Amino acid sequence: MKSVKVSIWCIAYNHEKYIRDTLDGFLSQKTDFEYEIIVHDDASADGTGEIIREYAKRCPDLIKPIIQEKNQAGSGNFQPVAAAMMAVTQGKYIAFCEGDDYWNDEKKLQRQADFLDSHREYGACVHNSRLMNMKTQEVSLINPAGSDYDLSLEEILQYGHVSYQLSSLMLRRNLAEIIFSDRRPEFFDKLPFMDLSIAVYLVLNGKVRFLSDAMSSYRKYTKGSWSTNLQKSRPEQLERHHLAMISFLQSVDSYTRGNYARQIDGVIKNHYLRILVHYCREFQLSSDQVLRYFPRLSGKGKAQFIFRVCSEPARWMVRKVRRREGR
Repeated sequence: MKSVKVSIWCIAYNHEKYIRDTLDGFLSQKTDFEYEIIVHDDASADGTGEIIREYAKRCPDLIKPIIQEKNQAGSGNFQPVAAAMMAVTQGKYIAFCEGDDYWNDEKKLQRQADFLDSHREYGACVHNSRLMNMKTQEVSLINPAGSDYDLSLEEILQYGHVSYQLSSLMLRRNLAEIIFSDRRPEFFDKLPFMDLSIAVYLVLNGKVRFLSDAMSSYRKYTKGSWSTNLQKSRPEQLERHHLAMISFLQSVDSYTRGNYARQIDGVIKNHYLRILVHYCREFQLSSDQVLRYFPRLSGKGKAQFIFRVCSEPARWMVRKVRRREGR
């Protein structure tokens, strides 16, 4: 049996339009080690599964297809998908790429594996990605950094998982075995997506190196993607999203025993501001919402809400609430 160093994890769902680019990016990798490609199709309703079978038939020694007949992660629970993939994973490192993204550098796997081989104190290695806006066709970089550096929790909390994109992540297997198991911290259960939870866990449990070269491409606003669905959300849906983020951050604060309380509190206050902004933009802001969230803003957030974001009627409402509070 061959010794596999890197296992590629690809999760696909209704990615018929993009999955060939994804698989071709995997197959183009030039390495001095063996790697495997594990592709999980989560019961796609289009031709994604057929394309995966086609590639697996062509490259049976490389591609391990997992084709589900019933959707596993539709409820936001990724654990059944991860369990199915982990059961056939051989590599000491795991690299990720979803079925609507792709790798554009044939040396990506080699560079990241070489780094982790020679830097045992690092649990993961990520890199820059090209952001492809599918609505405007604009192309930019996920992260504007011009040099390599180590990621910090402060950066992840401030900017979320956009410090890097999942298609750039390579981590050690032992970390993945915790992340995708019942041993993972409680904050993983606070959000319906895992990208941010993974980013936080990695920087808290080892060092994470960011490589500035853009070696993958991330498609934003593809049909059915999380970014598209969130943009279409109504204010009440966005409110639930931000409240879930606040619950997540509070759980991270508990996990870190308050060591990052100041930074976390600042991010939480910003989420409260975003809730009010969303309602304000849709002209659905109520005095109850102002009473509930306005006192939780930072001083800067309160000023921004009153003077830069709100319409005149909304500003009048805020002043009325403040008078009621005796301020």
